Amino acid sequence: MTQNVLATIDPNAMSGTALAAWLESFKANIYSGNRGAARPSYVVTGMIWPKSISSTSEELYCYDGSGDILLGSFNPTDHTLVALLLKSLDPGATYGPDLLLDRASPSPAASDILGAVRWGMRNASAAQVIAALDTAEILDTTAGSEDARRIFQSIVAGSLATRMMMGAGLYMTGATGGDPGAGKINATGLQVNGVDLSATAAKSVPVRQTVLSGPVDSNGLPSFGGSTGSTTVTASGAIVATAANGAGASGAVDRVGAITNPSWTGLSTNGTMYLYLDIAADGTCTPGAGTLTPTYRPGGADVVTANQFTFNVQEMVGKVGNGSSAAQTYRVYVGEVTVAGGVVTAITWYAIQGRYVSAFAATLPGTSAAITVTHNLGAKFVIGRIIIQVECTTTDGTYAVGDIVYDPDTDMSTNYATSKPPKSITGPNTLIWTTGNFGAFYSNSKTAGGVRVVLTAASWKSRTIINRGW
Repeated sequence: MTQNVLATIDPNAMSGTALAAWLESFKANIYSGNRGAARPSYVVTGMIWPKSISSTSEELYCYDGSGDILLGSFNPTDHTLVALLLKSLDPGATYGPDLLLDRASPSPAASDILGAVRWGMRNASAAQVIAALDTAEILDTTAGSEDARRIFQSIVAGSLATRMMMGAGLYMTGATGGDPGAGKINATGLQVNGVDLSATAAKSVPVRQTVLSGPVDSNGLPSFGGSTGSTTVTASGAIVATAANGAGASGAVDRVGAITNPSWTGLSTNGTMYLYLDIAADGTCTPGAGTLTPTYRPGGADVVTANQFTFNVQEMVGKVGNGSSAAQTYRVYVGEVTVAGGVVTAITWYAIQGRYVSAFAATLPGTSAAITVTHNLGAKFVIGRIIIQVECTTTDGTYAVGDIVYDPDTDMSTNYATSKPPKSITGPNTLIWTTGNFGAFYSNSKTAGGVRVVLTAASWKSRTIINRGW
């Protein structure tokens, strides 16, 4: 519509009839709220007026004395508010404009839900549904130490539910532990370009396919506990393990899982039973046991024997057979038990991080000695070094206390060349090394190369170090 011009009301010049006619013509201006295609010519500061754009679009303005401020827009055809504008021209650094949703409850309490912003949509049946909701919740109303959190909801598979919360930190629905604290995110997983970086991920671990950490004794050897005499073994403390599954574009693909006080049940088959952990995508571990010895090898065709675990070291992939095929499985063997009479009679926990360092023996073995080492690597396939380390405890020739020699020589007889002590892997958990029958240990002089010296047994101590190498 076009606004009627505001006339000058002069009682000396305008008759009552003329005044009535003008008021009648101006009534439309008043009733429409000064609606028109342009700002009314009689505009004054503070006037709010609708601007007609089209049959489906109207804008609402407020005149501030020098210009029009757009307040919002609406559709007069379907009677909907299309847009609401909050605008600030303040050149300062403070926030603005400001929208306040104030729940002024006379009895505020924890768990009160505050104001909400909702996003509606229409489904295929033309029914309105709420697609998303943003609100807040009171956690603590104590004056001076108030706590609250933001709650973000969205509709998925027809259900509107909370997906994420923000307190001091950001935490996702389903993640245990709640608010992680300032600057942190707590979630059940993390992906980058679709690649999972959580439990199953391309990540760096010091050793793959092994127990990474757990309770240890004073020598650093695994001490997971457990009792014999029943069909159940329960370890004590937290065990962290990692299972390998080859590599991807981002590097090695491994799952890392943790479990506290794991328990293996049903250990009643006489002989040896092997204890393992299956690691899920979220890092949870499920204990299990079987009677088949796990196999570790460079590579080869799939072994389909039911429940047989085979690990190909070159590709770093483990598979379990089901009788007709073999499927990749995130499984780590952590130990074994001996069962006799239907109950556990002995428990062996495998070495942590695929390596074993024995305690020192006070003196060196003599000639013709065979030293059995129980390393408990749980695998005969070893490609790393096996080291005999001797350390000087009393000055011996050119060697001072604390000097260390790796793999000193031994001598079989005067008719054979001196060599390093032979080392034989005799089982998944044991090895043997031997000394010669002519001389047990020799080394070069520390200060004069080429001068062979005999190591005095009582002046040294020794230990064995073995690294699985994969």
